[in-house]
Amino acid sequence: PGVRRAFFTLAPTLLNILRDSPNPDMALRYLSAFADKVGARSSYYTMFLEKPSTLEALTGVCGTSLYLAELLVRSPELFDLLTVPDLVERAKTLEEKQEEARTVVETAPADKMLSLLRRYKNDEIWRIALRNILGNASLPTTTTELSDLAESVMQALYPQVEAQIREEHGIPLDADGNPVTFAVIGLGKFGGRDLNFSSDLDVICVYSEDGETTKGTPNANYFSALGLELVKQLAGNQGMGIYELDLRLRPHGKGGAIAMPLEGYQHYYDTAALIWERQALTRARPVAGDTAGVGAQFLDIAHGFAYGEPLTQEGIAEIVRTRQRKEAQATQRPRTRRRRRGQTTTPAPNVKSGYGGLVDIEFALQTLQLVHGTDEPSIREQNTLLAAHRLHDIGALTTTQRDKTVEAYQFLRRVENALRIVHDRPLDALPTNRSELEQLARRLGYAHTEENPADAAFLQDYGKWTETTRSLFNELLVQ
Repeated sequence: PGVRRAFFTLAPTLLNILRDSPNPDMALRYLSAFADKVGARSSYYTMFLEKPSTLEALTGVCGTSLYLAELLVRSPELFDLLTVPDLVERAKTLEEKQEEARTVVETAPADKMLSLLRRYKNDEIWRIALRNILGNASLPTTTTELSDLAESVMQALYPQVEAQIREEHGIPLDADGNPVTFAVIGLGKFGGRDLNFSSDLDVICVYSEDGETTKGTPNANYFSALGLELVKQLAGNQGMGIYELDLRLRPHGKGGAIAMPLEGYQHYYDTAALIWERQALTRARPVAGDTAGVGAQFLDIAHGFAYGEPLTQEGIAEIVRTRQRKEAQATQRPRTRRRRRGQTTTPAPNVKSGYGGLVDIEFALQTLQLVHGTDEPSIREQNTLLAAHRLHDIGALTTTQRDKTVEAYQFLRRVENALRIVHDRPLDALPTNRSELEQLARRLGYAHTEENPADAAFLQDYGKWTETTRSLFNELLVQ
């Protein structure tokens, strides 16, 4: 009876708060599941009455992301983040995350280390997402925190993997008997400290020199084994992974070596690399292993290839053609299962690769960096937003172009994160279902009224910013 009375007292406040939730039904369902898991319902209901802001935050999370709601039910202690302001009001530094991840790895029992590291990563994702949902973090802060978390987890795990491979294969040496070192290079949004929720980590692997180990294993085999073991341990199995590493940007793609020496990269970039690889290397950043040694040496080689000569008009035209192919692939009309009368479904707008999507901005800025970076080292910046500001500083972007680029990029990235945060999956297509589209709009802060439904207001803004993005792309690269 006491629990029932407490709930009936809370009900008007709860119903009022649920009206503002992106998905009220899901919010109520997981709020109930959380209360069932922790027990002491009456105490929680009383606390919510005294602190409705805590209830508002909880329903905001449970009504925004199925993934985060299920994490909360599995680990109810995550609720403490809602009651300790310091944990959600400020971002953690890279150094803080590095220390925390290292402590997890160094203190965990060997047979539980990966599961505890995964638990740490999930707890941090919950904290970062909570700050994002509550409006306590800007987009750049959120993407930086996500990137720093991935870097910290990889750096903490790397010495354990290296020790395992070294015990099996011996110490890698060069021809003169000197130790050979290894680094992981982040590319894409990982390299740019610009990760989304639910992002794969684009990486390539480099070591300093060929040779063999003290047990006679060729260095090429040793470091390939090291790279693959790092991928395997981070990937986990049966949906229990920590991060997915994507090695497809390495020389020769899927058919190429997992790891290559500095000399091998230099030869490849001198003789066989394509323009898209120059683009990719504008985001290269050492993230694990010997970052200050072989990582820095690789960056010198990468920048020499990417920025050694200004990109020509023919190169710009090739990038434009590549962009057109990506858009065509993203907007192909998928055929329905029943092919009666050639029936097709309309492709959903794609916030990443579709018309006026994020790729327009990324390709335009990378192209300008390749054009001007030879003579202007200051614009050799991995982060997209910072690159826009650096390009403005040297006059490659006008103030209007810079401001529109930054605003459009942040809008589209917010949309992308709002798509991915629901199920922790890499989604880029807008929902075609009216109800799901309205939930997306409400996750982005659009209010629903009869005169102006949330989904209609969102689509109007989406159209405006994708048109802005495409106009900028054409202005900078086509005309």
